[in-house]
Amino acid sequence: MKIKEIQEKRERLISKSNPEWQNIHELKLDVQKDFNNNESLSIPTFNKILDWKLQNQKSKIEKILNFSPDTLIKNITHCYYKTDHPDNEMKTRIKVQILLSIPWIGIGISSAIMALHEPQFYSTVDFRSWSVLFHKHKKTFSGNDYLRYLRSIRKLSDKVGFDVLEIDYIFCKQFET
Repeated sequence: MKIKEIQEKRERLISKSNPEWQNIHELKLDVQKDFNNNESLSIPTFNKILDWKLQNQKSKIEKILNFSPDTLIKNITHCYYKTDHPDNEMKTRIKVQILLSIPWIGIGISSAIMALHEPQFYSTVDFRSWSVLFHKHKKTFSGNDYLRYLRSIRKLSDKVGFDVLEIDYIFCKQFET
C-alpha cells in the first residue's frame, strides 16, 4: 500500500463518523485511563478487550476468564505497565512475555493491550494486516513475528506521521475490501 493511499484511507476511516473506529478509540481511552489511574487494567476493561479481539468466540473468552482471577489480571498488567528497558525491542519482548503469562492469552490479545495503551508505539498483530503488509497469509504469530511486523509498520507510521495502531486498522480494513 502506498503512502498516499494510506493517507486517503486514514481520512475516511479514522474519524468519529466511523462507529467501528470510534469503539476502538473509546476502548483505547479506557485502557489508558486504567493504566494512568491504577497502573493496571480493570477487569471491565480487560473484558472489553477480549470482546473486541475475540468477537463471537464466547467459549474462548470464558476459558480465559475461568483461568484468570481478577487479581492475576491486575498483577500481570501492573507488571507490564511498570516494565521498562533502554532498548525498545527488548522492552517490547519483555512486555509481550509478561502479558503472555495470562492463561490462554496469545500474541493477538497481548499486542491489543499494548496497542490500546501506547498506540504511537504498538499495534495489534492480525492475519489481515499481516497479509496486507507482507502479502502472505499467516494465522498464528510468535514473538519474533510480532517484532518483525512492528518494525515494518513503525517505518510506515514514521513516514506518514500516524499512530501505529491507526496504520494497523487501515491495513485490516484494506484486507476486508
